[in-house]
This record gives sequence, C-alpha cells and structure tokens, in this order.
Amino acid sequence: MIDKRNEQWAKTRKMGMFSYIVRYGWLMFGGVFFVVSLVSQLLQGADWSVSLIAGRILLGIAAGTIYGWVSWKMNENRFQRDS
Repeated sequence: MIDKRNEQWAKTRKMGMFSYIVRYGWLMFGGVFFVVSLVSQLLQGADWSVSLIAGRILLGIAAGTIYGWVSWKMNENRFQRDS
C-alpha cells in the first residue's frame, strides 16, 4: 500500500506545489467551500450581491490555499519518511 501511495505521490508532486494548490486546494476544496458557504448564506436570508459572491470566492481561495499547502506538506513528509 505504501509503495502504491508513494508512486502516486511521486507522479503528483511533479506538477509542483503551486499547481497542486490550484487544482486540489482552490478548485476542489475551495470550490466546495464556496458553494456550501454561499448556499448557507442564501438560506439564512442573505440577498444576492456582488460583495457576497466576491467575499465567498475570496474565502474559498484562502481556505483552499491553506488546505492545499497543508495537504502538500503532509503528503511530502510522508513520502520522504517512507522513501
């Protein structure tokens, strides 16, 4: 299992940290965060506005950046330890 995981990470890490953060942090985690937080705000009675959407986009990018960076570091540390 460790060998398979390390093989996959070896391929993934070739894209570089920034591309990883964009793909897995911003687009995947941040995208889900954006949708969930926007729907939550709208269900609480908030009106559609540019500032609401822009704020949710910025929060999604910030949360995605943190998630992507932490995820990269954890995967990289595990890869280095198991190699």
